[in-house]
Amino acid sequence: MQNLLKRFIEPLTLRVDFRNPFWYVTPLQARLWVAGAVAADLAVQFVAGAPTLMTVVSSFLTLLLFWFVPARLAGAIGGLYIGQAIGSLVVVTAASLSGVRLLPEVVGFAWWGWCMFSLAKMVLVYIRTPKAEML
Repeated sequence: MQNLLKRFIEPLTLRVDFRNPFWYVTPLQARLWVAGAVAADLAVQFVAGAPTLMTVVSSFLTLLLFWFVPARLAGAIGGLYIGQAIGSLVVVTAASLSGVRLLPEVVGFAWWGWCMFSLAKMVLVYIRTPKAEML
């Protein structure tokens, strides 16, 4: 059995190597990972956030956007987004417990920035990886 934590942690730590067979997923599995990412995002919004119509719609637009990217990339993005949702819950909740008024917003924005950087880096790594080397 493959280590599923690797699928959540490696994108956040910038260690995704698309040449590794671990990152191979079928198109169906990739779509399930993206759907799981949307479900995780919505769950965190309803548990610890304040979901609005715009945040819910943007979650479903994420599903639509990544539904059509290559399977290997979509599976990695799905893992990143699930890790981001879980990390957001932990980071913002911990910052909220500190008692400092603006800390949750600052920490949440910093976490979002890191996750967007991770996404951009992962897409660039995918583009730069020769397709012949993807096992």
